Amino acid sequence: DEEMIRDIARRILTRAGYTVLVAETGEIALSLFRKQAEQINVALLDLNLEDMTGIEILSKMRKTNTTLPCIISSGTAPEKDDIPPSLQNHTVFLQKPYRADILLEILDSLNTQQTSKQ
Repeated sequence: DEEMIRDIARRILTRAGYTVLVAETGEIALSLFRKQAEQINVALLDLNLEDMTGIEILSKMRKTNTTLPCIISSGTAPEKDDIPPSLQNHTVFLQKPYRADILLEILDSLNTQQTSKQ
């Protein structure tokens, strides 16, 4: 949700070889997803954005891709019921602030899970 956090995450992921799409709002994220759903392999979403929550965004994305891996990130841990059971598969929570190696480790784990299911 914050420009500085988006920029840091983008740089970490780009340096690791990922192609990154950046969105400032939930609406922009969904618009990008609708246009490029076939090319998007994982979503990194903030739990709370100004226009909608990361859970709302993920719910809409999962209507197109039911197994889209997702990392939900926030400075505060989610409440028990924040992530509905229907969205918990292929979803990992990452507490902010996070280190680059932890983010990349989670992405590697999510990618390994996806590859093993194909």
